[in-house]
This record gives sequence, C-alpha cells and structure tokens, in this order.
Amino acid sequence: MTDALEKRRSVCPGVPMKDLTYANNCNNAGYDLGAWAHAYLANKFGPDVLLEIFYANLDKLGWEGSFSQTYGMSSEQFYQEFDEFLD
Repeated sequence: MTDALEKRRSVCPGVPMKDLTYANNCNNAGYDLGAWAHAYLANKFGPDVLLEIFYANLDKLGWEGSFSQTYGMSSEQFYQEFDEFLD
C-alpha cells in the first residue's frame, strides 16, 4: 500500500480513485489501489461477498446495480469513503 500511496501522491497528486483508468493509471497505482479497495470492502463486508453476491448478480444487475446491492452504497459513495481512508 505504501508504494501505491506514494505513486498516487507523486505521479498523480489529487487524482481521486474513481479517475484512475487505463489511460490515467498513475504509474499503475490503480492496480495496487484496486487490490486494497477489495481488501477494504472484504474487511468491512466479509471475504465472500465479492464472489457470492457481487459476481452472482453482475449479469442481471450490471456493475453499478450489483455493487449497490452487494455493498449497500453506490460506487460514488464508496470512492469517496475509500479516498478518505487513503488520505
């Protein structure tokens, strides 16, 4: 996590997690932070919800719908919460 946070601060300062994309990956910080985002959600909601709830509903509800149903918040709310955690 230290490397990801350093990349986020030095390569893309002020870029929120939701804006890390393939085109703007901040020297691959998005990959490292994505792993930590999953760990954060797994710690908060349980280790099995990604496979048992999120992926199970992905085709039916789409990404945002499945995320909201699984975690009880929109991805926008999560990004805000996770960015606060990172800061």
